[in-house]
Amino acid sequence: MRGIRFFQSIQAKLIIIYVLLILIAMQLIGVYFYKTVETYFKNDFLASRNSQVTLLAGFVESYMTGDPDSKNAAEGKKTYADLNEFVSGLFSINNAEIQIIDANGNVISTSVASHLKQKNTQPEVIRALQGIKENQRIFTDEDGYRKVIMAKPVGSGVRVLGAVYIIASMEDVYKTIRSINRILISGTLIALGLTAFLGVLLTSTITNPIKEITKQATAVAEGNFDQQVVIQGRDEIGQLGQTFNFMMNRLKEALSLNEEEKEKLASILTNMNDGVIATDDQGHVIVLNRRAKQILQVEEATTLGLPISEVLGIPLGTIREFTE
Repeated sequence: MRGIRFFQSIQAKLIIIYVLLILIAMQLIGVYFYKTVETYFKNDFLASRNSQVTLLAGFVESYMTGDPDSKNAAEGKKTYADLNEFVSGLFSINNAEIQIIDANGNVISTSVASHLKQKNTQPEVIRALQGIKENQRIFTDEDGYRKVIMAKPVGSGVRVLGAVYIIASMEDVYKTIRSINRILISGTLIALGLTAFLGVLLTSTITNPIKEITKQATAVAEGNFDQQVVIQGRDEIGQLGQTFNFMMNRLKEALSLNEEEKEKLASILTNMNDGVIATDDQGHVIVLNRRAKQILQVEEATTLGLPISEVLGIPLGTIREFTE
């Protein structure tokens, strides 16, 4: 019997199905995990920056309530110098651009010196100067980096003294997310490898008994009726093996009984005093007993397969008249 290729076998199909199911499950879990991690880190980052902007707005309010152009101008200049130093320090810590904007939209303090005394017309700043507290937008710049813009009004009550504007990069957040994603992918690949290995072990417990039954059935087809399948379990395959063994026992009994009947018939034919010749449906001799060979003076080896008319020397038509 021609062997079955591995990828055509039940074992390969079971392994592929097993691995695909695990892969689909892990993909669904991975997508859910990735989205959860992304949402958590992004919200944590935004909440942290929002808290910093809120605190900075409250801190800046004390600077804006003073008048740097008053007679105590030296004190006013010192105040703005301290503010610039404070903003620059925040920039070095948070890696973000920070702007302090007056009520007219002019930048009076910033972590980027080139933006000082320029007018900020960002929509978030305009809304903040109108007293709207929640102003936030995430965007991707021309270099492909994701950033967030936040603006908070400075002032208490209905009086708005200015605004705090911050633009911060979110790349560190997404780098962390990508690192976690790589770890997840590596874990998935390792899990798939282990799954495939376990799948081979698992499916072999199913396919090996089937292979054994196939081997024994092939031997029976070749005429060896002494085959017995080793039962390795009490599952459906074990029941199949038991049924195969039962079938083989019944087949051996039937063949033994048939052989006994054949021997009895041969003994009867051999010891009969009358000559007996049997033919097939084509009229060719298939059996003749000892007495028939003596009467016809022929040998069995040269007679079997010959037409009955040739053996008896009688035309076939005459023989048919006697037999019909």
